[in-house]
Amino acid sequence: MEAAAAAALAAEYAQKVTETYNEIVKIKAEMVEFLAEAQKAAEQAEAERKAAEEARKKAEEAALQSGKYHALIVLSTYADKNDYAPTQQEALAAAIQVGKEAIDAAATLEEVEEALAPPRPPLIASPPWQS
Repeated sequence: MEAAAAAALAAEYAQKVTETYNEIVKIKAEMVEFLAEAQKAAEQAEAERKAAEEARKKAEEAALQSGKYHALIVLSTYADKNDYAPTQQEALAAAIQVGKEAIDAAATLEEVEEALAPPRPPLIASPPWQS
């Protein structure tokens, strides 16, 4: 009878081990699924972050190009060269060229604004009729 009791105890133990192992396998499968979902969510979040960053860069570039375009229009329409004497026209053209080059080289809207400022009144003499 002791052998039968030991065999029954061993069978019960084996059954518990099997059940515990099956629970561990189930938990592990759930963890793998959870980690796969988390990885997918992380990849999606990274893709969205990259898309947002790209959109921000494009918006900044568009704003910069728009600012440059506006500055070039302001600069080119600032003064009518025909209102100036020939020697003043050369100075005006030179000042406008310096401004255009600075605007083209600008990497930020602040640099565009700075580039637009110098060629204006301090560097350009008033037309003779305003003297």
